[in-house]
Amino acid sequence: MYLRVTERRNRDGSTVAYYALAENEWNAKAKRSEARVVHSFGRADQLDRAALQRLVASIQRVIDADAAGTLPTRGKAAIPEIEVDAVFDLGIMLVARALWGSPHDLYKTAR
Repeated sequence: MYLRVTERRNRDGSTVAYYALAENEWNAKAKRSEARVVHSFGRADQLDRAALQRLVASIQRVIDADAAGTLPTRGKAAIPEIEVDAVFDLGIMLVARALWGSPHDLYKTAR
């Protein structure tokens, strides 16, 4: 992703710039990379700089937390560790049929 700047020239000769958050996507049909606008921030002269600075600060918090090895959880409790009490040898096919098959398939396998 990147900050895309596009400019348009008015009839009077003045130019107007627009800011947008964009990313490149591969177009398999055309066999080339194409830019896709994720969010338009609007005209550069009417840009809400405070909102853009809050976005940068938010991204920076995630980058700093990732560098420190702790990602923010937005106030939610951390997921507790899961302990395994016992393991039963059921066989791969039996477990797969129990999870994704019908009850009839499970009955056939158990017999």
